[in-house]
Amino acid sequence: MNPPPPPGVGIPDVVAAPMVIMGDRMNDDSSTKTVHVGNVDPLATEEELISMFSPCGPISFVRILGETGDSRYAFVEFMEVGGCAAAFLLNGAMLRGRSIKINRSHNGLVKPSCTTDHATQARLKAAMARLNNKIAEEEKKESKEEKRSREKSSKRRSRSRDRSKEKKRKRSRSRSSSRHRKKERRRSRDRSRDRHDRHKSGSRSHRDR
Repeated sequence: MNPPPPPGVGIPDVVAAPMVIMGDRMNDDSSTKTVHVGNVDPLATEEELISMFSPCGPISFVRILGETGDSRYAFVEFMEVGGCAAAFLLNGAMLRGRSIKINRSHNGLVKPSCTTDHATQARLKAAMARLNNKIAEEEKKESKEEKRSREKSSKRRSRSRDRSKEKKRKRSRSRSSSRHRKKERRRSRDRSRDRHDRHKSGSRSHRDR
């Protein structure tokens, strides 16, 4: 692994071109907003680093350094110090199957001016746009899944209410039928007593004659 170049020293031809949002050269306090990313896979791209670190905060600068070999390293500069602090939480995170190492950067980097690096700015903006589109698609997908879940839950509640109403109707019909049977039994008993009373009355009348 090659050490990062000192301020003002050009980057060798074998080093990947930097991706820049802000075209000014690094300010004196930029190191407080920059993290050093070690054990980067040789095939890793700036876009992958942007995707990994963008949740930590707005990114102003990304550069991958080191000769193409077993591993490389990178610098990620944030627009705010808070982004740098959040990035340390990604220490040990996996990128292309490798556990990356996050450390604070103690070296300044020279950034190309925005007037001479429009292509790299366009690349980074395009990468950020793709990332935002991906996030929007995931949010849209989650929204659809939540909607389907609510609809299923609503249908289950509706079916439950329907079953409850049907049970109530059945119980009501059962009680009504039971009351009807009781009334019929009472009428039958009353008719039977009436016949019995008439029979007894007729028997007494016959004996009296």
